[in-house]
Amino acid sequence: MKTIIYTLLLLCLFACKLPTQTNEAIFKYDNGEIVTKPEYINPFYFEYQDVKSYPVESFTIFSKNNEHSYSVKLSNYQGTEGDGGYYRSIDVEYKNKNILSLKQSDGWDKLQKHVRPLASNDYFLALPLTDSSTALVFVGYPYNSQPELLTIVILNKGEATLVFNKEIMIRSIKYDKANLSFVMNLQDYPVEYLDVDTPCYTPKFFKILLDKGILKFEGPYNTIEE
Repeated sequence: MKTIIYTLLLLCLFACKLPTQTNEAIFKYDNGEIVTKPEYINPFYFEYQDVKSYPVESFTIFSKNNEHSYSVKLSNYQGTEGDGGYYRSIDVEYKNKNILSLKQSDGWDKLQKHVRPLASNDYFLALPLTDSSTALVFVGYPYNSQPELLTIVILNKGEATLVFNKEIMIRSIKYDKANLSFVMNLQDYPVEYLDVDTPCYTPKFFKILLDKGILKFEGPYNTIEE
């Protein structure tokens, strides 16, 4: 009997050490409004409060049903041109009113080459979630072998909400515009090698996927299907 109890205790301890598998929505709708989860939003590092900015690019984004039109304005700060990234400020306007302003010092980058074919511009993705809501996906500049920042903003019925801001890499995206379906395959760290066959780190893999108008975060996985 003691042997059985001891074995069960060992199994319980082993189970406690297994990595937690996440499969949950990163936001929800409440009476048509976006409700965020703070665990998916890291604060921005920003130190250019007294530095003048200048415009980089401006884009117009329409909801899938064409009932809502937003202006997305990207800006940078004077004196940062030699640093990483192309812009450090994101402003979203609706009917000439600013509804969201994001600022950071480290900078957002242009989209990676393997992601750009899915975008209408070089700076961010606009992925419809429903007829009236759209996800804007921005990527940060990768510093010192660290994963770049992944920033996701939801446009919904005249509002703009930051729902995700974490350091994690986009590996690939499967996107079906006609059926409002996509999956972002993610990786927590880049892989560097001690030699040709010996990696310094074994990455963990995650997904952000669209499920009935909601973005869900899943993982970690040991491997991921592309």
